[in-house]
Amino acid sequence: MRLVIDTNLFISSVIAFGAPARLIDAWQETDRFDLVMCQQVIEEIRDVFGRERMARFIDQEEASRLLDIIDDRAIMLPDPVDPRALVRDPKDDFLLALAIAADADALVTGDNDLLELADPPVAVWSVHEALDHLG
Repeated sequence: MRLVIDTNLFISSVIAFGAPARLIDAWQETDRFDLVMCQQVIEEIRDVFGRERMARFIDQEEASRLLDIIDDRAIMLPDPVDPRALVRDPKDDFLLALAIAADADALVTGDNDLLELADPPVAVWSVHEALDHLG
């Protein structure tokens, strides 16, 4: 299975143990799916991890370890160029474009704009749906 995971779930996985952390752990520890990334997603994660207001919530050692694992193990694709506008927030369109380019089984997100998309070009799952699909 190939998945694209939204930035918000990586951030949540470092802040607290819950469903996002279980999903990221499933990738790190069991190879139950391939994670597809692009530099734009990685830069977004780095940006949020580096924000001063996030410092009290994020274990920087854990954040650094996660980024190292992503660098080592994720399938990297080029950043999508001029993605088709499909959602209210244009910053989310690149995730759909990445999932399409990756021939991903799904885009996993906590973003309601993406989760409520009427006719997405690729499956869009919540983290709980992704965990259900992984068994």
